[in-house]
Amino acid sequence: MIRIIFILLFVVNSTIYSQNNCNCNETLNKLIIKVEKEYPGFQDKTKDSILYNNYKKQLLEISMTTSNESCIDILQKYTAYFRSSHLSISKLNATLPTVSKDLIVKDAIEVDIANFNKYVENSKDSLEGIWTSGSYKVGIIKKANSYNGFIISSQNESWKPSDVKFKLEQDGKAVYYMGDHSQNANTFSVVKNSILFFNNTKVAFIKEFPSPPFTKEEIEAEVNKLEGFYLKPNSDKTLYLKIAGFDPAYTARIEKLIESSKTLLKSYKNLIIDVRGNGGGSDYSWHPLRPYLYTNQVRGLGAEYLVTQTLIDGLTNWANNADKEKYADEIEKVKRDVNRMKGKLGEFIPTSEEGNAGFFTLDSVYQNPKSVVILVDKDCGSSTEQFLLHAKQSKKVKVFGTPTYGVLDYSSVRRFDFECSGYVLMMPTFRVMRLPDYPLDNIGIQPDVFMDKYIGDWIKYATEYLENKNIQ
Repeated sequence: MIRIIFILLFVVNSTIYSQNNCNCNETLNKLIIKVEKEYPGFQDKTKDSILYNNYKKQLLEISMTTSNESCIDILQKYTAYFRSSHLSISKLNATLPTVSKDLIVKDAIEVDIANFNKYVENSKDSLEGIWTSGSYKVGIIKKANSYNGFIISSQNESWKPSDVKFKLEQDGKAVYYMGDHSQNANTFSVVKNSILFFNNTKVAFIKEFPSPPFTKEEIEAEVNKLEGFYLKPNSDKTLYLKIAGFDPAYTARIEKLIESSKTLLKSYKNLIIDVRGNGGGSDYSWHPLRPYLYTNQVRGLGAEYLVTQTLIDGLTNWANNADKEKYADEIEKVKRDVNRMKGKLGEFIPTSEEGNAGFFTLDSVYQNPKSVVILVDKDCGSSTEQFLLHAKQSKKVKVFGTPTYGVLDYSSVRRFDFECSGYVLMMPTFRVMRLPDYPLDNIGIQPDVFMDKYIGDWIKYATEYLENKNIQ
């Protein structure tokens, strides 16, 4: 696809509304006006105007007698009409979902935190010590036949020193207390006595003290494997690469993984890229994979902005406040885009100045891998689907799996402040130019080889396919 302004993901809406304490009916009306004027998919998704107007009328009638506390349900029913996870509304600064009081436990243990370092320094139990995960620093201490992980410090104000964050049993079972203190039945594994990983919540704690006998790089590699970012040989011919997500937070991690493994990637005849469960994120995260898929020029259609005052204000604000040195080229591009938008409110204009289609070209084709299988499932969406559209143009790529999620026709999601206080609207800012000829929303990308429910081991199946073995 033609280069799309990635910075839209970071643009902060500069339009300051006078925040009103609206009742539910007023809030729904303002939401409807905003969506009808500024959602790029509105015209395409309301072709049956009778159905849409009746649905809207019904919700407006219900909203007349709906309390502000329950209004979010009505608002979300409205956005659900458009069947796109790229269009959503939520409460501003919403707390975690209400949890049954029976599931909330606030437990604490008596421990002398000041002297805990001295205690664990002399402990021969490898689990006892100080561990960290994000903003949580916990101590683990053995009590009878189990272990308590207690808070030493946390940026979450609901967690205080000595509060129990988790409990570990010797049979591998655990109870993990979420941010709202609700219980989560879990299992755990300990890797190299340095990484404590909760399998259900996918949370990793790293041992900080006593210091583990492993380098930072070794521990990082193990965490990557646990969290789904790693390579491993399946055989002497086939290499397996798992990428659990393309979120912007993972971009640097993926770049580092691919760069450090380039010799390995070029030495195997076959490559399996497993992106099952990868809901997308940023196209920049999959760009490092392109050279290993490349066989020929890749063509991509561009996209069109729906010009709105909100978009103009947001882009202008970003251009005025962004790091002038770091984003010099992007700032100039945004300024030109804003100039192209002037006088065109409510119209669609191409996101690119060069034309409707663009091409990705490399100077050379790698000898290896010669064949690539990409594993996908119904949870692959957004940027992951864009990755697949790119990859499927390669002569050496086959996509195995099930149809993907289908959320790529209206993209570049950004935050919109909502005129009524207490809500935030997330909405796309452009539509792709392959519409209406090749829609993907709620359809998904179809695999080249469908993996039915009777195939137990997809990785084994793909490996045998690549190595031309008899597949049972």
